[in-house]
Amino acid sequence: MNFDERKQAFIALGLFLKSYISDKKIGTTYIGGIDAFLLLDKAINYACIENIWFVAANVEQAIQANTTDMLDEEKLKLWLGHYRFMPDESDSKHKIGIIMAGNIPLVGFHDLLCVLLCGYCAVIKTSSKDNVLVHVLTDILCKIEPRFGELIVYTQQRPVDVDAVICTGSNNSARYFESWYGNIPHIIRKNRSSVAILTGEETTDDMQALGKDIFSYFGLGCRNVSSLLVPENYNFDRLISILSSYSFVANHKAYRDCYRYQKAVMDMENTWYYDTGFLLLKNSILLSAPIALVNYQKYTNLEYAKKIVQLLSNHLQCVAYQYDDVCNAVRFGQTQHPQLFDYADKIDTVNFLINN
Repeated sequence: MNFDERKQAFIALGLFLKSYISDKKIGTTYIGGIDAFLLLDKAINYACIENIWFVAANVEQAIQANTTDMLDEEKLKLWLGHYRFMPDESDSKHKIGIIMAGNIPLVGFHDLLCVLLCGYCAVIKTSSKDNVLVHVLTDILCKIEPRFGELIVYTQQRPVDVDAVICTGSNNSARYFESWYGNIPHIIRKNRSSVAILTGEETTDDMQALGKDIFSYFGLGCRNVSSLLVPENYNFDRLISILSSYSFVANHKAYRDCYRYQKAVMDMENTWYYDTGFLLLKNSILLSAPIALVNYQKYTNLEYAKKIVQLLSNHLQCVAYQYDDVCNAVRFGQTQHPQLFDYADKIDTVNFLINN
């Protein structure tokens, strides 16, 4: 199987997923003798049962953001055109271990896409929190192109006898990854957070879009905004009023329990906070925050805020900001819609693979 054949199979997968998102209530779609719509429906239902944080709307958003936004033919051509070398089928015995996270649905799909497009064998260890969705997508991919069956291996233990590895986890798990794979080429990702820079001049649409950055996947992703940089005398009342349209997140019992817990903790500590009724805003320099809480810190001038972001760049996944004068800034509402070039931790995965 050459590179173009691999690419065409992923394009076909993208077309199927686009059809699923837009037309899933209409008829059936058979691929390789299976009803792929029904198969994906069942997988989503099962994933939502296995993980209380996975709800159908979020899983569908992940399919949209992690697959259909990436598996467009023109986007793939533009992305892959930046690389001079793509292995042919003679390299397919090269094994790449992928240890996936499970904080949000399909969070490891981009790594899998990179490995398989390069023609390597993917030895995949999924998270126990998300061990269904990737499986079903690779099952459908193998129905589209059966030769991928030789390049996809799942393991319940950590990958062994691999030539390189891509691991995603916490700062704590990274220590184990280093001890296991420190002697082979590796990408080891640790905790990261995302912030938003606000000037007070944002439109209502900007603030509505910021709500997506905060509440998508209940705020569980490293690309979710968990900290705000705001000017002195910032109008929090306006922000709280606009974010009220996201109050539906509190209908989710686990989220609501987290909100109540964080509120109780701060009350016990006599900590000042803003309370939206479903989200708490706390004055803190910390970048990360637990579910139902967003930190904020004030800046005296905008240049100082940009300097903070620059100094903390190694701890940030992305920065939501309305202008282009901050490195790697994305528009409000787009933090959870990464494009093919938006590599996690800013490490070029394809370049890593073709050079190792």
